[in-house]
Order: sequence, then C-alpha cells, then structure tokens
Amino acid sequence: MVVVVLLHHHQTCDAANSNINKTCPPSSCGKISNIKYPFRLKNDPATCGDPRYKLSCEKNITTLKLLSGKYYVKSINYNNYTIQLVDPGIKEGDCSSIPRNFLTSSNFTSSYNYNYHEDPYQAFQDRIHGGTLPLFQHVVYMNCSNPIWDDPAYADADSCIKSNSQGGHVYTIAGDLKVENIKHDCHVAAVTAISFFGYDYSADKGDIFYQKFSYNEIHTMLVDGFEVTLDEWSL
Repeated sequence: MVVVVLLHHHQTCDAANSNINKTCPPSSCGKISNIKYPFRLKNDPATCGDPRYKLSCEKNITTLKLLSGKYYVKSINYNNYTIQLVDPGIKEGDCSSIPRNFLTSSNFTSSYNYNYHEDPYQAFQDRIHGGTLPLFQHVVYMNCSNPIWDDPAYADADSCIKSNSQGGHVYTIAGDLKVENIKHDCHVAAVTAISFFGYDYSADKGDIFYQKFSYNEIHTMLVDGFEVTLDEWSL
C-alpha cells in the first residue's frame, strides 16, 4: 500500500510539472533581477516557472505570499534554493516600525509531515551542511505592565515603540522565549522571524542567542529579513 501511494504521489507531481518550461528568459522586478525557474512572476507566460513559486511585482517591489502574509523579496539564492524575505511592516531607519505578520517555525510543515501541494517552503535547510539546520530564529515582542530590570534577554524598545494609550512597556527577545524568561506581568504581542547570518551552527548548543542584543541591533536584523528554503523534491 505504501509503495502504491508513493508512486501515485510521484506521478501526480510529474503530471503537475509536465508543462513547465525551465528555460524561459529571466524576469525582473525592481531590485530583483534574473528571476528564473522555479520562480515566476505573476504575469509571466503560464508555462514558465512553477506555479507554487509565484512572485508578484507591486509598485516595482518583488513580493511573495507566504502562508497568510505578504513579504518583500530581498534576494534569491539559486545555489542553495533559499529566498530572503522581509516583513513589509519593517522599515529601514525607522525603529518604530513593527512586523505586520505573526510567523514562527511551527507555521511550517516539518520534513516528516510534508504535503507537496500545501507547503512548498520550509524553515530548515539540509542541502549543504549534511544536517537539518534552522534557517531563521524568532524575535518575540512582549508587552509588560512594569519595567523589566532583572533579565538582559529583554531588549527595551520603549524609546522606539509605545505600548498603548494605557501605558506599559515594550520589549523584544531575540531567540525562543524560554519558560524562565516569562514574566507574570508580560504577554506576547507578536512573534516574527530573523536569520542570524554568519552564525557558526557547528558550535550551536541548542540556543543560538547567548549574546544579548539592544533593540536597535534586533531591528537591524529585522531589516535584513529571514530565509526559507524551497522543497527539494520539486527541483
């Protein structure tokens, strides 16, 4: 039964890709040039690129609809098939800008429970380093009733972001929110993604962020965006 299902899945994928032209001339939009297979722009000929990797050109900005949100495309790497994205709410040089979309690695289907048609992007990379590695980490926005003085993981964002008309304090945490970091008078306001470019994953001990960051440093990372990878079985 398993063999039959796998063969059927493979044939379905082949049928879906049978009309795809992998040699169409590249497209471009704004700062993103050389857009080629498996990507395609919305208005490219129907046979060019893979329809699951459709990009749009909006006001000369290349955009991607990912899960339930829209993101700006910062770059595409065809060597390891990753795409670098930025939340459209984040503005360079404006530390008061905040993400529009709520995104965590748990939003993506794991490699052990993968659906070809529903989830063409992944939050992990296993092509280059020989193991499954996270492509991005989290930034957690916290609203707190009182100031946090005793935990350096909380980066004070009050100078840039005001909580609400009722007062309070805004903090961000770079990395996953641990149980010991949760304060009783704080709640999670948003979670978004960053990629920690240049990090030596071979030395990772399970938590990428041993260094503590200021909010300005975290916002710079948000401006740099995050990466997701394409489904290797379709390429």
